[in-house]
Amino acid sequence: MARKKYNSGTGSKMPNALKKATIGAGRRIASNDSVKGYRDIDVLKQALFERIEDMYDAAAAAEAYAEYERSGRKSRPISELWKELDL
Repeated sequence: MARKKYNSGTGSKMPNALKKATIGAGRRIASNDSVKGYRDIDVLKQALFERIEDMYDAAAAAEAYAEYERSGRKSRPISELWKELDL
């Protein structure tokens, strides 16, 4: 049975890039001597999964912000809004 491919719905290549980054992070963690101190594999897995989630969140945020900028919108500091509202 063939594996189901991940579709982010945006048509991006993010999952493939994320997968490569995750594999690289896993290899760095496995070769890091400070990681050898984990006594329980479940604790190591949890730490790795949290790192993967953080990487995914950062990639998704970067993609969303790029889409926001492509739409022609611009962000500005909150202080400008406060000046407009006389706060």
